[in-house]
Amino acid sequence: MVFWMLHGKDPMKINRLAARLVDYLLFFLICGVASLFLPFLLETYFYYFFALAVPILWIPIEALCISLFKTTPGKALFGITIHDFLGAKLTYLKALRRAAFIPPRPGVIRQVSLSLKRRLSGLLIALACIGLSLFGNALTRWSVGLDQGMNADGWVQYYSQDAGFSVQFPTDPKEESKRLEIPSANKVLDYQELTSKQNKNIHYSVSYMDFPKKWKWAGNGTLLKGALDAIVKHLPNTALKSREFSYHQNQRSIDFLLKQGETEVKGRLIIVGTKLYKLTISYPASVSDKIEDSPFFSSFDLNG
Repeated sequence: MVFWMLHGKDPMKINRLAARLVDYLLFFLICGVASLFLPFLLETYFYYFFALAVPILWIPIEALCISLFKTTPGKALFGITIHDFLGAKLTYLKALRRAAFIPPRPGVIRQVSLSLKRRLSGLLIALACIGLSLFGNALTRWSVGLDQGMNADGWVQYYSQDAGFSVQFPTDPKEESKRLEIPSANKVLDYQELTSKQNKNIHYSVSYMDFPKKWKWAGNGTLLKGALDAIVKHLPNTALKSREFSYHQNQRSIDFLLKQGETEVKGRLIIVGTKLYKLTISYPASVSDKIEDSPFFSSFDLNG
């Protein structure tokens, strides 16, 4: 018997399963975190399909880890290594064949004896990976800080039962019914707009409209981006300075900043079902630091 084989044993199936589960979950979590830095918002169903594809997508990465380190992060956690019969590293092609479960699978798998502390650590890390994968989306929403609960003395609380929201304005808002033509879709959408003036230079507005149900097939992220592009396109002398996808009370939203000469427009688009809400604050660029403290966006409550 080769000497190295005396220092290992065949791992239990439960350990091999736990190691593979940790590898899958770590890969899913890393990709999920990386997706947060994309310049567009991925729909929830994307992560469901991605989770189903993880076992296949992990194959070339597992093969690379085995060919370089004789193990993977999950296997290393449980003291599992994979060699050839002489204890040397497998080539990438052989490791790829093993990772893809193509018989006969090359290599020999061994596990060192683990202390009780090591076993408990492995179990806790596996459970942590499972918890983060299941609740990672909720944790992400919580971490963005859905700034609620701010109050402004002297501001007016406005309620709209029909539109399903409440919001605070600096003064009593003026309501108007307007129409928006969308030539590319051969549609004319009716929408309501509420406007309030804090002074002659600072204006607040909330508008909302219902869009066709079939548009939902495009996904909320695509609809939000398209709505923002339409706003920039139809406003004269307007430049988009920044945009960031986020959540408002667990609903998909996009925050944006527009520049119109010496005026800035800070806004938020929110989609709930087939209803699109647009919140904006228009102000001189010279007072942008004061607008940061405005309770307007945080006061917008979708529960009405």
